[in-house]
Amino acid sequence: MIIEVFAVRAEAREREKLGQSVHVAMTIVVFIMCVVGIVGALAVESPSANILTHFAGERFIAAVSFGLLLMITLLFPLINFPMAVALDSLFSPRGAGPNFGRRRLISFLGLVAIIGMDTLVPDVDSVFSLAGSLGLGLMAFTLPPAAFLAIKDARRGRFVVVALAILLLLAGVALTGGSTSFTIYDIATRNTTATNSSSAVSNNTIV
Repeated sequence: MIIEVFAVRAEAREREKLGQSVHVAMTIVVFIMCVVGIVGALAVESPSANILTHFAGERFIAAVSFGLLLMITLLFPLINFPMAVALDSLFSPRGAGPNFGRRRLISFLGLVAIIGMDTLVPDVDSVFSLAGSLGLGLMAFTLPPAAFLAIKDARRGRFVVVALAILLLLAGVALTGGSTSFTIYDIATRNTTATNSSSAVSNNTIV
């Protein structure tokens, strides 16, 4: 999320106000996260993947869950902005200005993809696994060496540095592709098992 903040700040008109907004937002986010973590640790001995499911019917936890829902929903513009800018720049001719129509289309398609993932993958732990496998591999291991190798002067540098960048890029691609493929396979296997179990229960009930 910090990376997206820098991307938004780079094009903000009043950067001072953005800094104040980020401070307030981070304070709220940290408070909600701490409340959920502390209450869950004190109340549940063996928590499941989603600790909030242990507090069904509790009004206080329902209010905290609503705060988490608002927090995650309001993060979409912050995450969507650098994505739309990056993809717009990727498809624009060299030296061309921003295409706001294309940015709107990219934002809409991104929103559709998010809604589709949330609908098709109902388990919260599976959604976070997908986000982690894609986001961590891309942001930490794949994009930095790819950006370095895209710079002509950098490719003309020391052989050892360029070789390490290529090695890191290959490792990042392998990590991202492997972890994401494993996560998707695990989700598909889990859903198939759940469907078979439900079918078996239904057949036993009918019999």
